[in-house]
Amino acid sequence: MPPKGVKAALLAGRGKPIRTSTTTRPGASAEVKLEMKRGLCEKMNAKIKTVSLDRFLEKKKKEGAQSEIGTVASFDTAEQPEFIETIYQSIMEHREESKIESRRTQLACRKMQTQIRRVAKTCSGFVTRMEEAETRISRLEDDVGSQNLTRDTMEKQLEDTQSKLTDSEDRLRRNNLRVLGIPEGVEGPDPRGFVDALFKEAFPDLNQWEWEREIQRAHRFPFNRAGKSSTEGDSRQRAMLISLLNFQARQAVFDLARPNCKRMARGCDFFVRPDFCHSTVKKRWRLHQLIQPLHNKGAQAFLINPAKLKMVVVGRTQYSTTEVKARDFVDGLDG
Repeated sequence: MPPKGVKAALLAGRGKPIRTSTTTRPGASAEVKLEMKRGLCEKMNAKIKTVSLDRFLEKKKKEGAQSEIGTVASFDTAEQPEFIETIYQSIMEHREESKIESRRTQLACRKMQTQIRRVAKTCSGFVTRMEEAETRISRLEDDVGSQNLTRDTMEKQLEDTQSKLTDSEDRLRRNNLRVLGIPEGVEGPDPRGFVDALFKEAFPDLNQWEWEREIQRAHRFPFNRAGKSSTEGDSRQRAMLISLLNFQARQAVFDLARPNCKRMARGCDFFVRPDFCHSTVKKRWRLHQLIQPLHNKGAQAFLINPAKLKMVVVGRTQYSTTEVKARDFVDGLDG
């Protein structure tokens, strides 16, 4: 047995014995050291128990087991094995639960990885399709560009062809005249003879021309200005078409009978007009509408065959074959 002083120091929980008045025998120093080591071990065990108890209480608080805190507060060293066993079982239960949750998490991660691979594969397919679509669109754009170029070229060629066709048709009609104002039926069964007598009476200064030989043909137009024939009940007169052999004879008649001059012969008041194709007639009519506005602004304007407007303003001459350019010129006179 250790001395009373050493025992008191150990029971007090101190690290070294307290000196007392009790004397020790010489052979008791080893026993004292052993008791001191035991006391230190007990103190360390007590601290470990306290730390373990505090951690256990904190864990129970976090888990919401407030009812167990009061019972654990009266923890006794005699119940330490049961307490350690309880902690061990709780740790093992949590360990098994953690393993199960870890397996579930790993399984979910594997599923997510599989789905991600599928999505990546699908996106890769989309990227491939997008690249193919871009290639096709690029080819289509190139084709459309070449088609537009071809269309523009064809439109230009068509416009040139129409212009050449119109010019050729107007040249074929250059020896023709249109006579307006002759009542229906007065020409009788011989239109050429009627026109011969009409020209001899209306143009006595042109007796040098043998009209019977110069007049190749003479007939009525199949339709009037409204686009109707005489059989459709339209009372408006149809113009007569006269084709002459020589352009000089046609020009001589046209110079004497200007488009705005009325001639009187065989009881008929008639006008003489040049003969052009339908597109040229429409173009001449649109340009003719600008002559009066030009005259009102002090400019001189003339129609030149086949469809060209000549405009003269203060010694400045300009020609226009389109209505747009002519209107721009008229609007420019206001400035």
